[in-house]
Amino acid sequence: MRHSNDLTSVCAWVEELKSLPNNPLLPFKAQGEAQPDDMDNVGNDDFILGIQTQFQRDVLCKYGEVCICMDATHGTNMYDFKLITILVLDDFGEGIPVAWAISNREDAVEFLGAIKYSTGPLKPPRWFMSDDAEQYYNSWKSVFGVEGTTKLLCAWHVDRSWRNALKEHVRTTEARLELYHHLRVLLMENEKSTFRVMLQQLLSY
Repeated sequence: MRHSNDLTSVCAWVEELKSLPNNPLLPFKAQGEAQPDDMDNVGNDDFILGIQTQFQRDVLCKYGEVCICMDATHGTNMYDFKLITILVLDDFGEGIPVAWAISNREDAVEFLGAIKYSTGPLKPPRWFMSDDAEQYYNSWKSVFGVEGTTKLLCAWHVDRSWRNALKEHVRTTEARLELYHHLRVLLMENEKSTFRVMLQQLLSY
């Protein structure tokens, strides 16, 4: 900790980052400050801190045209800031984080705009995976474009939506459990023809 006041400590850390040969700092705006000249539609009370190392920049440029995964954690700190993470998949299907942002804002246009300034234009990814809200997909679309991109929901959000729908539409616990089991089996099926057969069987059931 550089200071007992969190904002002062963060600002001191930011100044340290700026002095590094490979400065990983992307956009930064502290709360209470006016909008910088290189940002747009950012309020005085907004906070944005983006980080991307040289390694992460290189990995994004290498794998970004295949799949982009973008989501945020909520409710993990006293300030209710979100931790926004961008992931790509490597040759082995493993996720690699390629940038982070801490912000009170739900959109990520300023964050992505700073990445684009650093990396240059990127090809639209084959897939874009996020939650069922549209803010991150729309932010990526406005900055990098999504021509030919298919939007996917991650399995966690699919599962959550199914659980909520089962509670709303299925009366008994026993029926909910049975349907949920069938849905999870469908979710894990990778063979397209088998999936279609199983889906028809479930719909008939």
